[in-house]
Amino acid sequence: MYVSEVGVGGVLVNKPRIDGKLFDGRDLYYFDDQNSRLPEAREPDQREPDKRPQTAELRYDPLTAEWITVASHRQQRAFLPPQHSCPLCPTTKTNLSELPDQFDVAVFENKGPAFGPDLGQIEHPNGRPRFGFSTTAFGRCEVVVFSPEHEGSLAQMPVERVRTVIGAWMNRTKELYELEGVVQVFPLRTAARRLASPFTTRTARSTPTLL
Repeated sequence: MYVSEVGVGGVLVNKPRIDGKLFDGRDLYYFDDQNSRLPEAREPDQREPDKRPQTAELRYDPLTAEWITVASHRQQRAFLPPQHSCPLCPTTKTNLSELPDQFDVAVFENKGPAFGPDLGQIEHPNGRPRFGFSTTAFGRCEVVVFSPEHEGSLAQMPVERVRTVIGAWMNRTKELYELEGVVQVFPLRTAARRLASPFTTRTARSTPTLL
């Protein structure tokens, strides 16, 4: 699998993508810079195997004709953790994070997604009572980590890294649109301080309806 076969700035971004799995079965992808010296083989997730949370719920608001996702499991997610236990820094002996090894750019399925992990076609009211109508929040949420550094911004990164980030976006957008039921893919900026490092991550959401 390659990041992209499309030229970015006149340069092909075709470094092989490295695929892995996290402790609960979520997908993990490494996208290396063109001149990266990182090894092709990466360490596995050292955390104990566990189950993923159930897929969230979509509730229909008939007053606004909008869908609202309700994901109670997100109450358990990390919020503003200290740097030494950051879930998006590379794993160390004292911090088993979401990234088991060193990386340039990494993408992984969100541990507490607002959509997914199950995929499928959502139900619509279609003549049934609209008040109280709900269905499964099919879809997929991925976290795109631009750098292993705890702090920084995309604007401060070298051109080569920016190309890798763009290549990762292109790769994930294409594959997300190929998933069953997905009709919209969009990035969402992570506002919290380095629940991602400042401005170095985005969440890619693929949803079963236009939001």
